[in-house]
Amino acid sequence: MKAEIKRALIDGGIIEMDGVSVITEERDILCAIERIERVVRKVVGTADILFSLERKTMKLAKAPPVMVSTHVGKLVLGALKTDFYKMKKYFPCHVLNPYVDAFIRRVKKFKLKAEFNSAPFETVEQSVKVFNCFVGSLRKRVLSDKFKKKINSYNHTSNKNFKGMREYINALFERYARLLVVRVDLSYENKYCGSYKSAEGIACEQVRVHRERLLYDLKNKLFSDSMVGYVWKLEYGLSKGYHYHLLVFFDGSLVREDETLAFMIGRHWREVVSDNKGIFHNCNAEKEGYRKIGFGIGIGMINHDDYILRKNLERAAAYLTKTDYYIRTVIPDNGRTFGKGGKPKPKNDRRGRPRKATAVA
Repeated sequence: MKAEIKRALIDGGIIEMDGVSVITEERDILCAIERIERVVRKVVGTADILFSLERKTMKLAKAPPVMVSTHVGKLVLGALKTDFYKMKKYFPCHVLNPYVDAFIRRVKKFKLKAEFNSAPFETVEQSVKVFNCFVGSLRKRVLSDKFKKKINSYNHTSNKNFKGMREYINALFERYARLLVVRVDLSYENKYCGSYKSAEGIACEQVRVHRERLLYDLKNKLFSDSMVGYVWKLEYGLSKGYHYHLLVFFDGSLVREDETLAFMIGRHWREVVSDNKGIFHNCNAEKEGYRKIGFGIGIGMINHDDYILRKNLERAAAYLTKTDYYIRTVIPDNGRTFGKGGKPKPKNDRRGRPRKATAVA
């Protein structure tokens, strides 16, 4: 699961422009965030001294001392090359994973970024001392009881959302023999994105109105007989602006052609809801791509007793909540960034053999 969450995180730095996938600078920043979290865990996973002095004797004279780094020490130095200014620029309304936040705060405290990227320390001895003090401070913070409470609190929201979403999907399968699952990513043309809190782009409040209008139209106009549920996630990035990841569930006994349904949702978003300011990505048109990269197909037609496809669906759904482990969008006025439909009502007709339970745990 963690590898898939990492991939979902990094895929957040790719945008679609005229049918072509474009890698943005945000992708590098997202990779750096994942790398820093991993490095901090390695740092606190060992009590070793990561930086030391080494003097080599030459034939005619004594060589100057050099700094020697352990493997983990080299990872720390690599993490320090992160452009933290760009991180703040591209993700201005976000909360970082506490491991990453602790690292950045100590970079600022020890002024390592300025020293590391411009002038070297006056002596090698000073470099070793400062880097080891940095590591010691980081370990002290991350191993503290206060930090453990912070990381547990931080993880609570994404874990709660994931658990609630999984229960919701299981409830849909309890009600319907098969579901047709559609995923569409909804965003806006680049010229309407603007910067965070600027007057240039579409405001967060308008984005909320668009989402509510879309869901209303889907449930009451386009698919009033066949749509049975939905899950949505709102995110923000400088290149993409505000954008939604949307899963829609249909009664599989009533509809087919998931690619067509996804296209209809995207077209309605673009032409009706957003007044031709929106764009969309039809994930169902790329199902085979998911199979080729080894993540399985978690969208399309799924029978209630197909454990493998339901597990793949759970992985696909995890994309919507678990990436919050690394970085989380914060909406003005504590606005919602995640939502789902209400649990379905049980069938009135209980005749026939009871269905065997196949809930994915």
